[in-house]
Amino acid sequence: MSRGRPSAGLMVSCALALAIVAQAFGLITAQALDYVAMASVFWVVFAALTGLRIGMALAVLVASAVVGLLLWMQGQISGLRYMPFVLIVPANIMMGVIFARGLMTDRQPILVQLIELMNLRPLDDSFQRFVERQCLLWSVMCFATAGVALGAMILPVWRIEFSYVLTALVIAQVGWFALSHYYAQIRYQRPETWWLTFKMMLRPGVWARLRV
Repeated sequence: MSRGRPSAGLMVSCALALAIVAQAFGLITAQALDYVAMASVFWVVFAALTGLRIGMALAVLVASAVVGLLLWMQGQISGLRYMPFVLIVPANIMMGVIFARGLMTDRQPILVQLIELMNLRPLDDSFQRFVERQCLLWSVMCFATAGVALGAMILPVWRIEFSYVLTALVIAQVGWFALSHYYAQIRYQRPETWWLTFKMMLRPGVWARLRV
């Protein structure tokens, strides 16, 4: 199963990218692009659930239910547009849950696990507390981003305003990813950089070793 995920995920991503280009050139309608996005959502939900060690059958059932809900909403809400909001919502909910779960009793924060896998230098108590607060902050930012994206998707009258807020939140996430590393380097003399962390997150097999 793990071997099939990267290729299937790549195929889904390529299909979505082609659909976005096609819609930009007027080759397909915005509604057709939304249908392609729903297929992408199915994959995002399925991959997230199986990554959380949920059985494949249940993951397929839940992912199908999510797509069914999206199809139902499309017929109920006038002016509903799924792209790009429908991809932002599940991705941020998934990451928000991962960050929050690691802060529960008897669990290890996901960022602590990632730093330990990098194995550049052991974590002292003060830096570990800083990392735990980072997990809480990232969880809040992810859930806030998901909520704003959902609002932009289902409330056409407020879509422009929600889109501005959403853009600010995404920029804040990207900016804080870099700034938090610079702060840790200055305050705690840590060797990790944002680039090393980013490369570590993209390595094959890393997420399979993390207890999410």
